[in-house]
Amino acid sequence: MSTNASGVPDLLRRFTPMSHCLSLTVRGFHVSLQTNDAELAAAMKRAGEAQTDDSQRRPLLMSLIRDGDAPPGSAQVTLLAPWPLVTLLLGTGTVLTLDCERRELIGFLAPAVPAERVIDDLLPLLLDHVP
Repeated sequence: MSTNASGVPDLLRRFTPMSHCLSLTVRGFHVSLQTNDAELAAAMKRAGEAQTDDSQRRPLLMSLIRDGDAPPGSAQVTLLAPWPLVTLLLGTGTVLTLDCERRELIGFLAPAVPAERVIDDLLPLLLDHVP
């Protein structure tokens, strides 16, 4: 039975190889990004700054997965922020969760969410919560 026939997403398919890995500084945070989305990797590279040698600061680990089967959702953003987790929902297809203590962000992005929106709108909402 296919995903479309059953209406149930294949959650194992989300564990996809992360073919794009970057280390850069974004909005003052040292970021180690892993993603399966070439467009997002390129946009992050454009938005980022050269990595400075600051070994005293732990990087923020980001794993952002573009999920081609996710529902498109809506433009409404919901932010849930019970310490230490901050979860951002964009409709029903985009979910980003930040663990502030571990400095790890994992997210699933719907196909219709542009990389620029992730960088310019969604990430700043989450990064405001990082100590």
